[in-house]
Amino acid sequence: MRLYKLKKLKILLMAGWLVWLLSACGSEAATPVVTPVQTVQLELPTAMPVPPTPTVLQVPTATARPDPVPTAGPAVAGVLSAPPESRRLDFSLATLQRIQQKLAGRFARVDLTTLAVAGYAGQQLPVDIFTFYRVNLQARGWQETHDYDNRFGIYFTKADQVAAINATAIPDDLTVNFLAGFVPSVKGQIKGGETLILLGQGPAATFEVLKK
Repeated sequence: MRLYKLKKLKILLMAGWLVWLLSACGSEAATPVVTPVQTVQLELPTAMPVPPTPTVLQVPTATARPDPVPTAGPAVAGVLSAPPESRRLDFSLATLQRIQQKLAGRFARVDLTTLAVAGYAGQQLPVDIFTFYRVNLQARGWQETHDYDNRFGIYFTKADQVAAINATAIPDDLTVNFLAGFVPSVKGQIKGGETLILLGQGPAATFEVLKK
């Protein structure tokens, strides 16, 4: 009887040990082994590198130069030379006197025999014609004056003489026909799209009628 109790105690102790061992093993199997991961710190640059600025070649800008003013040629009306790049018209003192006969009022009483006149036509703009005479006359001591009616052109004075330059753009052939009503000789001499240039020089008394 006593032997039976000893065997039973051994069985219980062995059973208890097995239970503990199995629980311990089970505990170890259930608990995963976590291997610590070493954190790798990447060294990132604090700022992105800036590419070098390309060198810009400085190309010198060409300086615009105004076209040179042509040199005045021989005088054709008093001291006035012919305008550049133009052709002479059949315009004389007799032509101017015929125009005067068609006018009334103070223009009809002006003595035109004291004037030297000439007429031209060309492709240049009126402003270019005026620039030509301004440069060339002022270089010879003539002074531009605004005492006279600029609807008829620009004027220069020197001593007791006055030089007058008229440059009028003729837009089309209808305008030519209109002018031909006053001066029939312009028909066939000047064309639409050209500039009509009239030159005159004489004593200041002759131009008194054009004073403002």
